[in-house]
Amino acid sequence: MRPEPARFLSPLRVEHIEGGRKRLLAPLKFYSADLRGVLVAPAHFDTDYASVPRPFWMLFPKDGPWTRAAVMHDAGYKAMLRTEDGQRVKLIKPLSDRLFLEAMRAVGVNALARRLMYRAVVLFGGRPYGGLSDPVPTPPTAVLVTTQLPSNGSVNA
Repeated sequence: MRPEPARFLSPLRVEHIEGGRKRLLAPLKFYSADLRGVLVAPAHFDTDYASVPRPFWMLFPKDGPWTRAAVMHDAGYKAMLRTEDGQRVKLIKPLSDRLFLEAMRAVGVNALARRLMYRAVVLFGGRPYGGLSDPVPTPPTAVLVTTQLPSNGSVNA
């Protein structure tokens, strides 16, 4: 049996708030084939989309075909992702970065842009993640995910 392809299960709905940030009006759901489960960026989560340095905005604007992937990546870095049944999960940095790559592939971001943006978060995403030596702490109600979600997509299994 062929595994299901990665894909977004809901549209991105946001409102603009101060400082160029956006707030999700509804949950953003993504099925990750790599993690074998559905991850959800919750409603009311704040994001800046792609955190691209200003000199590169002409090539990679903050809002582009990678926007939904960037929201999932932001939620991963901030330990705000949840499973479909509401269990909060924290992905280790390499999994958050791979989630970004997988989500960009799922929405059809071209291979060159995908590789460049992925390499950028791998190389320079340590500080936004909380520092490589001092990562964002795992919230007390979250389950730390280091490989993949359990086979049924729920950490409560």
